[in-house]
Amino acid sequence: MMRLVLIETCKSSIKDLKCDFVIAIDPNPKSPPNAFQTMNEEGQPIPSFTMTLLTDMYNADEIAFVIGYDAAHHILSHLDWQKGWSIDAASNLSAAVGGRSSGEGARNYELEADRLSAHMALRAGLGPVLGVAYLMRIPDRRNKFPGSHLRNADRIAGVRAAVSQ
Repeated sequence: MMRLVLIETCKSSIKDLKCDFVIAIDPNPKSPPNAFQTMNEEGQPIPSFTMTLLTDMYNADEIAFVIGYDAAHHILSHLDWQKGWSIDAASNLSAAVGGRSSGEGARNYELEADRLSAHMALRAGLGPVLGVAYLMRIPDRRNKFPGSHLRNADRIAGVRAAVSQ
């Protein structure tokens, strides 16, 4: 059901996007828990997950939230911005390390993806607040370079606020 909601949401966006999501799973048991959004050469969106991440999740709500979160980056065109930011950050490494806030835009995109994921999970009949609870069990990624993620507690609060609206 979640895949159908991703496709509907993508097709209803104002952007001209490819919306036939292919959900990929890395079955390697040695891969660390991870999820990310990528595209193939034709621009087809591919939310990808490691099996270790999926086996670490407690319920369908958590899986749906993560799938929605990574798909939201495609729907909201964050991948194009992220590519530009990565190139810019690499060329301005000293400024980034010096504390200039290239990551602030990335953090706003993270919140947007969280909110859209929450709304898509609701439309799929799942519980985004239950889904985002996964973040309570994992370490904050906020202090990792390039530092685009917010504190897990802030992300959880953002999802709760989005659902209550």
